[in-house]
Amino acid sequence: MIKYLLIIFCVSVFIFSCKGKDDETSGKVDKVKSPMSVDRKELKDGIVNKYSSILENAIQTYNYNKTNDYFLIINTTEQKMYFIKDNKLIGNYLISTGKAGEGNQLNSGKTPLGYHKIIEKIGDNAPVGTIFVGKRNTGKISKVYTDETDIENDPVITRILSLDGLEDGYNKGGDVDSYKRAIYIHGTHEEGLLGIRASHGCIRMYNKEVISLFNTAPKNTIVYITQ
Repeated sequence: MIKYLLIIFCVSVFIFSCKGKDDETSGKVDKVKSPMSVDRKELKDGIVNKYSSILENAIQTYNYNKTNDYFLIINTTEQKMYFIKDNKLIGNYLISTGKAGEGNQLNSGKTPLGYHKIIEKIGDNAPVGTIFVGKRNTGKISKVYTDETDIENDPVITRILSLDGLEDGYNKGGDVDSYKRAIYIHGTHEEGLLGIRASHGCIRMYNKEVISLFNTAPKNTIVYITQ
């Protein structure tokens, strides 16, 4: 009998001890900041810091006001676009740029580099998938593929943010003029290819995201394209 009482006593002490440790642990966890929130803050701060010289040059050269103006940075290596306002990252988009790479030459099929601005916004209130030809709404709707379907045709759909180069002789004028080359930020029928180079020189986006960007970024927003 004594033997059984001792066993019960030991088990009770063990359970009580474990409960106390669990209570202490749970109390400590409540005070720890979520790693996800830390990572997001570091991402936001890191992007702005990484491109600080680009933003500073825009202030000096193109009258960019970092408090009031929006700013877009397109990185063709990362296939990402960053949306900045008030020195903070407010948007982070997966994109697709020129399959042929980067370059400013007319008819090259490449995505131009350097400073640009949004000069035109076309397609307000058009349904998702609306096909534009020569910036004109055709009234036709494209099928949107979310798998890895790769079609040679590269329709401009949903919204158009037309870009104009700001650097004479580099992306403005002559055979390097981004506006004459019809370089746009636009929706894509091949959403499954976002994240890799697949366009004919333009910057493709998810259709829902290009609508959101269209509704937020005003004309004359500066766009910097780098690799």
